[in-house]
Amino acid sequence: MFKAAGWVGGQESYAAIQETVKGKYKANGHIAGHESFAEISRVGNKQWRLAGNIGGFDSHATITQTGNNEWRVCGRLCGRETIVTLSGVGDGQWQLCEIVGSHQASMTIRRA
Repeated sequence: MFKAAGWVGGQESYAAIQETVKGKYKANGHIAGHESFAEISRVGNKQWRLAGNIGGFDSHATITQTGNNEWRVCGRLCGRETIVTLSGVGDGQWQLCEIVGSHQASMTIRRA
C-alpha cells in the first residue's frame, strides 16, 4: 500500500493506493477538493496506465519508470494535459512539485 499527501490547487489532498491483484492498483482519496479514484494497471515493462476521476475530471495517464527511482506521468489529469515527474527522495518515497492539470501541486507518495 502507498499513501499520498500534500496540496493540489490550494487544497489539502490525500489518497491511498492499494494493490488489488498483482500488477493492478486502486486509488481512492480527495484531490483538489474532489473525491477522486483511479485504477492503475501494469501495461509493459516499467510502464503503467492510470484511468479514473481525479480532481473532479475524467483522467487518464501513462506512468513510465525513467530512472532508478524516478517516474514520468503523462496524460490528462485534473482537466488538462499534464506531464509531471515523481522523484525519489528516500527509501520508498517519491515527491512531485509541479503543475497537475491547472493546479499547483506538492505531494509526497510513500510506502505505508
